[in-house]
Amino acid sequence: MFSRGPGGRSCTRTLPVFPIVVDASAVLTGAPVEFRLKSTNVGEQVDYSKPGRASFVPNGGGPDSFSFTWIEKNQSAAVHVNQLQLQWRSPSGDQVTMLRGDLAVTYDADACIGQP
Repeated sequence: MFSRGPGGRSCTRTLPVFPIVVDASAVLTGAPVEFRLKSTNVGEQVDYSKPGRASFVPNGGGPDSFSFTWIEKNQSAAVHVNQLQLQWRSPSGDQVTMLRGDLAVTYDADACIGQP
């Protein structure tokens, strides 16, 4: 099962026009881990960003860092709300500890209709 990041604060709401770039970074210890980005639009339609799950295998010698970029196509020229949630899990069920993490979202909210 995928879960939220530390403190449950892995969600952000955006008002984007066209693509959204989402950069995730984390410092982890423990077992291999998988991340995915869940996107829910204003109509409560859920999609998981491509390319899907990102896997990371810490080397086991202490805290290791991870970084990955997703691009949410968001093909509409209309400004609308997207809720983005970074989810993570241990596919083996072994313990993984996220020591800290960051989610940076880049998007354009000021574009002419039909002009990418």
